[in-house]
Amino acid sequence: MLLKIENEMIDEMEDISKRFLNASSMESPGPYIAAMFQYVSDNLTFCTMLLGPNGDMAFLEKLKKLIEEKCFHSLKGAYSENEYQNYQYFMTYAVSGCIGLLQTWLNNGMKVSPQELSRVAVGMIQNGYQFLKNEN
Repeated sequence: MLLKIENEMIDEMEDISKRFLNASSMESPGPYIAAMFQYVSDNLTFCTMLLGPNGDMAFLEKLKKLIEEKCFHSLKGAYSENEYQNYQYFMTYAVSGCIGLLQTWLNNGMKVSPQELSRVAVGMIQNGYQFLKNEN
């Protein structure tokens, strides 16, 4: 039963990816990230169960792979072989960071909207540490 729910959720998240991602979407990934965060909010019970402290690591890995393939794959061709390792580091950082933000958001009672959380995610992805300085 749980596996069926997980697969349905991954399929629905893949549909979100198809709706929001195109060649120009990486210029502004905010709407895609907001839609994914909204999906988590709309499916709170299952997402909390799967992404929470006692969550399913296999689901988490499927989710990371989906985001990596659908969101960041289009960037892959923009880098030479020499730069590819840095691309992989960035991709891991961005995807894991978004998942970590989701988990913290869920664990802390979702005190901000999915749109606000996506703004934070995009700011961190695009500006790294400087994001914190700009927020104060």
